[in-house]
Amino acid sequence: MAKTILIYSPQAEAGALIGAIVADLGAEVVETESVERVLKLASELRPSLIILLDTALLRNGCDIVARLRRARQEQTSRRGDVAIYVVTWQQSEECVLSLLDSGIDQYLTFPISIERLRHKVYKQIATRQQR
Repeated sequence: MAKTILIYSPQAEAGALIGAIVADLGAEVVETESVERVLKLASELRPSLIILLDTALLRNGCDIVARLRRARQEQTSRRGDVAIYVVTWQQSEECVLSLLDSGIDQYLTFPISIERLRHKVYKQIATRQQR
């Protein structure tokens, strides 16, 4: 099964930057600037990893993490099969704990360590490949 990384960012340039950083790690990279489209793509593409570059989605009450996991689960029998990473500017400790409590798997901050991000994504993709 082909592996896919789905990247959501309201700013196309930021999404393209993260996409370029992880482009050669053995997975197709798909970027979107639309919340509706990220939900649709999560269902259609069955990504191994979703990277969100916006915390507003996680704090505005739309419960995007649960919706992404549910969209992904509709297409597979495996529950919780998709990893969700958030890459954003440094947040308060309370905000970070809230993000982690919402169900995200990794929280990384800008300025991003390219090697750290690549390592985490590569490890995630390799883990999904073995399942």
